Amino acid sequence: MKKKMLLIPLALLLIASLIACAAPAPAPAPAPATVTAPAPAPATVTAPAPAPATVTAPAPTVTVTPAPAPVKVSWRLPTFEGAPDYWTVVAQREFCEAVTERTNGNFTITQNMKGELGIGGAEFPSALKAGVIELAHISPGYISGVMPFMGLDGQPLLMTTLDQYIDVSKGIWSIVEREWAAWGMAPLPGSFFAQTFVSLGTTEPVADLADLNGFKVRCWNEATSRVIDTLGGVPVTMGITEVYLSMERGIAKGALTSHPGFYDYSLHQFVKYMYTIGLGPATGYIAYNIEAYEALPKEYQDILLDESAKFGQRLYDRQPGADIGAVQSLKDAGVEFVQPSAEKMIEVKGKLTPLWEEWAEANGGAAREVLDIAYTVLGLK
Repeated sequence: MKKKMLLIPLALLLIASLIACAAPAPAPAPAPATVTAPAPAPATVTAPAPAPATVTAPAPTVTVTPAPAPVKVSWRLPTFEGAPDYWTVVAQREFCEAVTERTNGNFTITQNMKGELGIGGAEFPSALKAGVIELAHISPGYISGVMPFMGLDGQPLLMTTLDQYIDVSKGIWSIVEREWAAWGMAPLPGSFFAQTFVSLGTTEPVADLADLNGFKVRCWNEATSRVIDTLGGVPVTMGITEVYLSMERGIAKGALTSHPGFYDYSLHQFVKYMYTIGLGPATGYIAYNIEAYEALPKEYQDILLDESAKFGQRLYDRQPGADIGAVQSLKDAGVEFVQPSAEKMIEVKGKLTPLWEEWAEANGGAAREVLDIAYTVLGLK
């Protein structure tokens, strides 16, 4: 029974298998359709953004401040000289013109000849101190009455060459500045100059230079007066512009001055003999009022100082030629030049040398100082 029961399921399973074999095979599943992938979208190319338009910023408004107008300054430079063509006067005029030109006419310096302002050479320090004038041609010989130490240059035969005068002037420069400051004035640096050496010109022969025997001779200050007095003459003190009339009237038979002075002031019309004794020349500075200088714009100060140095150098360079030219002109006019013998000059110097110490002892102070400096510079002590 159990076997029959087992055969039934097997038969049923067999029948099912046969049925399955007899059924037609199912159609193969269609191949999946070929799907063409869409072409990739073209890459989106972003056009570069246009460069931003260049916007020019408006130019800033510039307020132009007009340059200040140049400072206008007008100064005066009086001289005690009376001959416009005298070689030192010409150099001073060139100095004035150079300053005016370099400042385009904004800083003018007017040269005033003797008498134009009514101020004498001896009065220049007072006029500078009062601010009446801004510059002045200072001659030590003229102002030694109020500043005795300035008489150093007039000590006879102490200095005998141009270079010695220049060297001594440098040695005493600080003393000059110190003493002049009390007058509210100062020397322009480089402006010192020495004129040509002094000779004795006479209307008649001199028998003995060491003994003038009452001969009347023009002098211009205490120092030159002491020279003539020591040598036995009679000093007649006067300015150079007065000598012509004095000799014409016979008030003086001789004069002490430089060779250019004799010629340019027409003294050769009376002078027939020239004794070349080599006395010290007149010297000079250009002095300025300190307050007026300090009030100048810096540019003007620099120009003034630069032209002052050129002025001093110009006179140094021209001094030898000025003397040589004047000597020739005087000879052409008939003046006889007399060179004293060496023995006679030793005698003359022997009489004059003691005057140095007499002068220093009489004036003391700054006079003693500058003479001692001169001794040192000249190697005399």
